[in-house]
Amino acid sequence: MEYLANGGVSFGYLTNRAVNGPNTTTGIQMELSLALQWCKGAYTNHQNGYFNGLEDVLNRPWISRLWTLQEALLSQEAVIVCGKKEVPWLAMVHAIEQMSFVSSKGFTGSLTFPIGLLHWRRLQLFWLRYHGRVGLQRGDAPQTMDRTNECKMLLQVEKHMQSLNKAWAYFRFLYFGLFALWLWMVAAQLSIKGIPGTILLLTELFSVLRGFQLIFSSRRQLRLSLPDRDNDAIITEALTRQCQKPKDRYYGLLGVIGDGMRSFPTPITLNYSSSLSDTYHELFIDLLHYTKSLDLLLFTSHDKFSDSPSWVIDWRSASQRWSKARYWTRTIWWVAARDWPQFRAYKYSGATLESTSVWNFRTRNQLVVHGRVIGGLVWSSGRIEAISDLSTSRELLENIQSFQIPLTCFGSHFQKKVARALSQFVEIHTDICEGPAWKGWYQILGQPTVDKAYSIVHQLRSCGRRWPAFYNAWDFHQRLSSILSREEMVLASCSATGYASGYSGIGIAPRTSRGGDVVALISGMSMPVVLRQGQGGYEFVGPIFLPGTMEGEVWKNIDEDNLDEIVLV
Repeated sequence: MEYLANGGVSFGYLTNRAVNGPNTTTGIQMELSLALQWCKGAYTNHQNGYFNGLEDVLNRPWISRLWTLQEALLSQEAVIVCGKKEVPWLAMVHAIEQMSFVSSKGFTGSLTFPIGLLHWRRLQLFWLRYHGRVGLQRGDAPQTMDRTNECKMLLQVEKHMQSLNKAWAYFRFLYFGLFALWLWMVAAQLSIKGIPGTILLLTELFSVLRGFQLIFSSRRQLRLSLPDRDNDAIITEALTRQCQKPKDRYYGLLGVIGDGMRSFPTPITLNYSSSLSDTYHELFIDLLHYTKSLDLLLFTSHDKFSDSPSWVIDWRSASQRWSKARYWTRTIWWVAARDWPQFRAYKYSGATLESTSVWNFRTRNQLVVHGRVIGGLVWSSGRIEAISDLSTSRELLENIQSFQIPLTCFGSHFQKKVARALSQFVEIHTDICEGPAWKGWYQILGQPTVDKAYSIVHQLRSCGRRWPAFYNAWDFHQRLSSILSREEMVLASCSATGYASGYSGIGIAPRTSRGGDVVALISGMSMPVVLRQGQGGYEFVGPIFLPGTMEGEVWKNIDEDNLDEIVLV
């Protein structure tokens, strides 16, 4: 707790005297001390670990509770209490920032933090966004913002972040200086001692490589789990936090999102007598007003309420399966040469290129959006089961045919494009670098054949294991099948209308999709969606991952000023 009370700086330096009193050393002294500490760790391959009790504190169930949001965000002067110890919330914010900063700079090989840090980091980021948003909604002009309590805290955190970045700059300067001195000493030993100097060079090479990693690396750690926008943050918190009663999914958020929906404070009334479907219906409407983002529909679950519109989210079965599909990956080859292969995640530009969310409620059960139908589903694989070495020949045949049927309808160029996109899809959902295993996979399954399942499996297993991941086509196929089975997704073929300029392809769709459903692009949504004609409009089936649309390739051909009204029921 002392470590946390000191803002995560183990030797007691803080960037702001308000946390630990006026006698705390701040400024350049703290920054240089941090730089020296990091530099020592870079050359000795050792960083000071955290205190033994830190894991116990950060991993406590309190951080995963839904009601924690209100306790942390709405308190004027929050204090974290653990036993007889207490830490001011602002000091906790500084500590989380310090630990997250160090984790993102490649120190994790020797300095690790509990997995609970991720949950605290999410709460910290949401706290920063929330108070910044509240301050602006209260009409604080830029020249007077520092007069409000929220903005004073934000300025303190900003100063802390600036000090961390300065310390990192000092570290790089010191490291390069010591590195140049080290090279001079090695050169001197080589010229004097010959072979012993060469041995010294080889023994120190690992430290040099690690030092360059510390300087240039920007690891993907935490990136996908940390929302990049306030709109995504509140949805992620609603989805991932725990509550005992299903209806608390709404009431635990109402105090937080209320400021975003009302121009003046109003009493909040809890009505546990209403049905769960009505409660989640209200939650969707309130979240849509708060976030003003139709990407909320990405979290629509496969399970639907029979007495509610199809777009209402059943939070008991909702997940982040589709929000993850908004990212693609690229292998970091220089890291692969040094260590187990890693990849970096990037976000697609979006199927509608960050267009504006335009919507209104015609009735309480009719959500009107704007977009364009671009095609329809002509085939759906049905549920794909996970397979293993113990699967029967029938199970293997059904599984392999689910992939062969759509792949063999297209040429090798399109097969390659789809296979690469599926490989990135697998990497995002497993956090495992697949390498080039997908190349052998599409070359085998993309060819029309009458071979039996075991013969095709033998070909997949016989594919070579290539550097850097050393996975083969069979490993990739098993992982892809497992993800589709676990996340209740299916493969689907899409044929295009004229609006899509002849686009057609293979996608990953919700398990409830079927032939005859239509595919549409909705303004403000980052992924295409599957819709089904219903009474009075379209039923919302769910998002669909369609390679070839995620960078706005189809949207560019659509006139945004002449979109169709699409009524979701």
